[in-house]
Amino acid sequence: MSPVDTPTSRLVQQARTSRPESFSALFERLAPRLYAWASIHILPPLRQRLDPEDLLQEVWFRAFDNFSNYDARKGSFRKWTLGIAYNVLLSELKKLNRSPGKHGNTSESGRQTTQTPLEAIEDPMTSISRRLAKKELMQRFLAKVDSLKAIERQIVLYRGLEGLSHAEVAKRLGMTPEAAESRWRRVRKRLQEIKGISRLFYDS
Repeated sequence: MSPVDTPTSRLVQQARTSRPESFSALFERLAPRLYAWASIHILPPLRQRLDPEDLLQEVWFRAFDNFSNYDARKGSFRKWTLGIAYNVLLSELKKLNRSPGKHGNTSESGRQTTQTPLEAIEDPMTSISRRLAKKELMQRFLAKVDSLKAIERQIVLYRGLEGLSHAEVAKRLGMTPEAAESRWRRVRKRLQEIKGISRLFYDS
């Protein structure tokens, strides 16, 4: 697979040569999509024990640590970071299942890091994450998604945030591609009632 030239891919190339400053810019570009992804996966009753903000930061710490392993020929940077996000989410959910009475905190989850200047990106990442958590537009989006049916939330995740094709969404949800496309069209129309929502998300 040949790398596709996008604003995000250009930031990736800059980050390869001038980390960590460019990596912070890369984080700021993709953070809204990942924060929304984490928040939708972590249902409201669970958010007091597993904070999407903490999970987002853990994903990016790991992405920073493993950045040299990213190969654009195998897929977009968004897809790569979502793979990391799935692993972090599963790990944290397992911890909660083992200790149901304890509060989770991904930012202090025993992360194994290499000798990289994490301190240089920690403050910008924390600032961006907190700003996202407080952003009125993000909160309105999440409230709208929380009001959707479970299958509609999955469509928002798979099609809207992960960028899967209608055929891939259909396979995951056990429906035809035509039905998946029709459902996504209706859900997207409801989400677009939130003025300015498209500004929260970027293509990979």
